[in-house]
Amino acid sequence: MELHTAAAQGDLNAVKSCLARAPMLLHAVDYEGRTPLHVAAASSGNAAIVRFLLERGANPSVKTLFTRLTPSDVAHEAIKPLIVAAQVSQGSRNRQRSSSPSKKRVRPGTPTSPNSAQQSPHSPHIDSGSENIIAENKVESTEIVNPKTMRKVIIVVLFPFVTLIFVNGLVFALKFLLVTSVFYFLVVGYFVSEITIRPPWYHHHPGALQLTAKGCPEYWEGKICDPLTDYEIPYEDVTIHSTEGYRLSGWYVAAPAARRGVPRRDTCLVLVHGGGRDRRAWLRHLPMFHKQGYSALLFDFREHGLSSGNCNGFRYGMKERFDVLAAARYAKEQRGHAKVVAIGTSVGGSSVIMAAALDRSAIDGVIAENAITTCAMLQDYIITNLFGGYFSRHWMSVYFFNAFRLTCSAWLNIRIGNKPSKHCQALHCVKAISPRPVLLMHGNSDEVVPTSHSEQLYRAACEPKSLWICDGAFHCGLYNKMPEEFERRVFGLLRQVEGEGEQ
Repeated sequence: MELHTAAAQGDLNAVKSCLARAPMLLHAVDYEGRTPLHVAAASSGNAAIVRFLLERGANPSVKTLFTRLTPSDVAHEAIKPLIVAAQVSQGSRNRQRSSSPSKKRVRPGTPTSPNSAQQSPHSPHIDSGSENIIAENKVESTEIVNPKTMRKVIIVVLFPFVTLIFVNGLVFALKFLLVTSVFYFLVVGYFVSEITIRPPWYHHHPGALQLTAKGCPEYWEGKICDPLTDYEIPYEDVTIHSTEGYRLSGWYVAAPAARRGVPRRDTCLVLVHGGGRDRRAWLRHLPMFHKQGYSALLFDFREHGLSSGNCNGFRYGMKERFDVLAAARYAKEQRGHAKVVAIGTSVGGSSVIMAAALDRSAIDGVIAENAITTCAMLQDYIITNLFGGYFSRHWMSVYFFNAFRLTCSAWLNIRIGNKPSKHCQALHCVKAISPRPVLLMHGNSDEVVPTSHSEQLYRAACEPKSLWICDGAFHCGLYNKMPEEFERRVFGLLRQVEGEGEQ
């Protein structure tokens, strides 16, 4: 998340900006179950950020979602006194509250006593079960489920079973409750996997004769037709045969004739789009490749664009890797290219890594933009961000939430045909690319795939490897943010593949 990244980098202004836009992120957890306070406390230079987070209401006693560590457990020695002091202050307030003779609850909007009015609205105390926090209706606490709402939900859920007790007896009601709970637990997990495979931006129209303009993202910069229409670059419509009988539709753009200072290169670039998109994801990049004398092959994954399929969604590289291999082999066998470099973004980035690990002879180099480590890890990150704040305050909730996460991951792995024991996803097989070069790129403002995914892939990869974290770039938007640096990095790897020098 952006707030976690800003806290890790020690950027106080970015932290303030994030909380100004979305105060509820103060209690959000990342894919490791850490709050922003956990992240900030781990660095010795983040004292100002830690103070700011505590002033805004960060809980100094909150535990990580999975390892159950408090901020003081992970804090740097220079930061730990700040956290401990906040915990002591919190404990004192709790004791004063518990020993107070007044037990009367205050409704929202009811005038409070002078003593309670003196409490700072940005007190470091946050207690998910504290009624006065709910009554104050703090925006910072919006991720904590209101206890009154939860009571109503429980009443609505249990009411039919209370009726069953009177009609059929307690034993029948308990059996029915158990079976129904398990059923809906599994069903919800299944539908989470359904949304993961077919997200809202996934559009496929089997049998369509032309690519649709509907749903094209803004960062494509309006380049949504074809190379000739958008850039006056000639191309050929091609059909590539992949596994399982799929026919992939694409464009082959031949390199221009050699001219002064720019040779006609014998390397073909296989450009691979992300999940739910199509070949046009790389259309805005095409001129820079064409000017440097490279041929390019842009194609649609199975179940995408104009390729064959039945709207079955995408499989996060498990099936798409075979499409990448089919395209790479087409470039070498049908077009006679000596070398192929596969360049992919998002799911396409993971797919080119997985494809290169499968066949060393088909792909000579890999460039992966904001690639995903594993599909289950990305899904778990999203689930944790959306629902983690609701289940991180009690050990029973944590166990329930962990079971739900595992259920969702199991459904996803089953449906995409992934066997975790086979270690075939990008994180597991990126090391197999060596000795071929790999360039990993990611934007640190990516709100879809965390930057940590590329960092983990980089650590798992073997030399020759390189990593570029683009400051301020969004998902699939590195070229939009820093086109000159993007070109320098990409062409550096291409020269490396062609033996013209290192990056």
